[in-house]
This record gives sequence, structure tokens and C-alpha cells, in this order.
Amino acid sequence: METFKGKPLFEHQGYLYTVNKKSDDKVIWCCRNYRHGQCRGRLHTINNQV
Repeated sequence: METFKGKPLFEHQGYLYTVNKKSDDKVIWCCRNYRHGQCRGRLHTINNQV
């Protein structure tokens, strides 16, 4: 899944996350509605596993 701008989008438990930071094998995802105060969640994946 991708955003309108072509960036990766991740769905987990009904929430959508966009990439916040990346390193070699770790990605930190931020809830898509984080800036609007509706969702303050963040998600970490290592080697594509939550």
C-alpha cells in the first residue's frame, strides 16, 4: 500500500502508518493521523516484522 505521493503505507490493527525514520533493518512508523491528535501511536518494524 502507498500514499498518494508514493510513500510506503502500513496497516496494523485498523490504523494506517507512514514511515517516520529508517535505518539498515529498522523502520519507525508514525500513525497517519498523528499530527491531527487523533492517533498518537508509533510502530517499530525490524526486518519487516512488527
